[in-house]
Amino acid sequence: MKSGKSYDLIIMMHILEHIDNLDIWMKDLKKSASRYVYVEVPCLFTSPVEPFGLFAEEHLNYFTPASLENLFVKYGFSCIHMSIDYMVNYKIANGFPMIRAIFEKDSGEERQTHIHDIIGSHGFLDNYFGWSRSTSSSILDKLKRIIRSDDSVAIWGASFQTERLLGENDYSWMNLECILDNSDMRCRYSLSYNGKLIPVRKPDKDILDKVDHIIISTYNNQEAI
Repeated sequence: MKSGKSYDLIIMMHILEHIDNLDIWMKDLKKSASRYVYVEVPCLFTSPVEPFGLFAEEHLNYFTPASLENLFVKYGFSCIHMSIDYMVNYKIANGFPMIRAIFEKDSGEERQTHIHDIIGSHGFLDNYFGWSRSTSSSILDKLKRIIRSDDSVAIWGASFQTERLLGENDYSWMNLECILDNSDMRCRYSLSYNGKLIPVRKPDKDILDKVDHIIISTYNNQEAI
């Protein structure tokens, strides 16, 4: 957006949640937009699906309908359309539901406003964290009933879901053999856990036959696995 050109329509789909300095970004956007800006961002208000799954390492900003509108109004835009798409037919934990919005550039200067959310953000987060902790503890209890301490275990999915799974509760009793993942990049690394390095390996018949249990730690791909 630093080309010096202006555009009648700028489309930003799942970008704002990744920007580390929104002030610089929005000032550049105001210079580049001559009329409309279309925006899609994940919506903070969502039904619990995965413990702590609302939060992703690559997301720096989280938005509600009111906070998104407040941001654009501050930098000289008016909201002309906003909706929440709940994506009920998609098995995607992170990033959905999402806010879709169209903003129009005002002729005036930046202005201050504050629109309040119908649902309080702090109350929502308190409830979400409580549900996530309770669900994580329930998962641990179920695994302890199924897995014996001398059973060998593999976890399928070398992502932040696995980091959360091992970080939220004490799994030191579990004999974790390896992490499974189809990504060539992730298979270059190991995970440090409980005083030892756990290798990340591609799933093959030898590994699958060797372990007693496989924990699927990826919401998005659990049905395919």
